[in-house]
Amino acid sequence: MTDLKRTGPCYDAPAQTHGSGRASERCNALAARNAVRSTSILVRATKQLSQIMMNRTAARLAALLTGLALSSGCGSGYIVDVSNGTVSVDAKFWKPMENPEAFADNFEAREKRPSEVYNQVLTVFKSPIRDDQKLGLALSPGTWCEFMSLHPPAVTLRVRVAHTGHWVMSRQTVTARLTSQAFSQADLDAESPETLQRLLTVYSDEVARTRSVLDALVAR
Repeated sequence: MTDLKRTGPCYDAPAQTHGSGRASERCNALAARNAVRSTSILVRATKQLSQIMMNRTAARLAALLTGLALSSGCGSGYIVDVSNGTVSVDAKFWKPMENPEAFADNFEAREKRPSEVYNQVLTVFKSPIRDDQKLGLALSPGTWCEFMSLHPPAVTLRVRVAHTGHWVMSRQTVTARLTSQAFSQADLDAESPETLQRLLTVYSDEVARTRSVLDALVAR
């Protein structure tokens, strides 16, 4: 009688030798180590991602709380580090702008006055003023004012005040005043002392208000 050979995975596979058994054990051990290593990497990555998300959430929460405090008047203001201390800019009236340079911080008025073409801009320079930066008509020791026609027919006022260790400047563009003392473009370009004195008379309210703001920005 002819023997019928049983077929199937359990019968077709050759009998394993001791060497092949050890190789299989090594493969299994290596696979187990790789699985453990992959799990460990996944756990670390998950923890790092969780930490990043927590940091971002904390940063958003801090920004939100700061904004709420400032908008409600609880915050004293924005702090600018200068060479001789810190300067506080009132957050009730000013908001920070982009600062392309590290030597100065810029702020914009939260509201535009009726006579203004643009919102007033305030800049805090973090080092003492240089002689070449003392431009315009000297109103008093440490205070200068100049007028320009950057956006005709509007007039731009720049007021500078020097403090110990830092200085501040305001840029304010206002509508031209149609009075008997109206100025031509040539008058503004000439920047003569006579023209500056006339401009100070016409825009005395803006200059006085700006000087009071800049005078208060002393370092603590």
